[in-house]
Amino acid sequence: KIRAGKAGHAQQPLPAVLGLDMAGIVEDAGPGVTAFKPGDEVYGMVGGVGGLQGTLAEFVAVDADLLAHKPKNLSMREAAALPLVTITAWEGLVDRAKVHAGQTVLAHAGAGGVGHIVVQIARAVELRSTPRYQRRRKRLWKISALCRSTIALFPSKST
Repeated sequence: KIRAGKAGHAQQPLPAVLGLDMAGIVEDAGPGVTAFKPGDEVYGMVGGVGGLQGTLAEFVAVDADLLAHKPKNLSMREAAALPLVTITAWEGLVDRAKVHAGQTVLAHAGAGGVGHIVVQIARAVELRSTPRYQRRRKRLWKISALCRSTIALFPSKST
């Protein structure tokens, strides 16, 4: 879709800087920005779509609302790898599937980019999770697929 020009959100003015996710250190903050100051370590998904220049650059100017303080226990590389896959996993599990404690989640590609976050979110909301195939097709609940990871929910009684 992107190459064919059919993904409106991904159409960038040329020359374009690609990249969505980032982590870095604040160099300066504009007037009215109170959440961040120079020297703060931050991360976020801040560009590369909707006409915004991307993050594959030495410096990026970003909307402060798209940033968060980087957790101290994460490296810059680890933090930069999280935003898009975390948003994707959250949207699939919480927003679309509306999971709740006690359910079981099957995450195909559970060791992949989105899949490993699916497993972590599942555990955080007290779901039983398994990142492998199980032969319980008759008991699968039909839900929306998540990009390249497939999530299947089982009724609570199927442990």
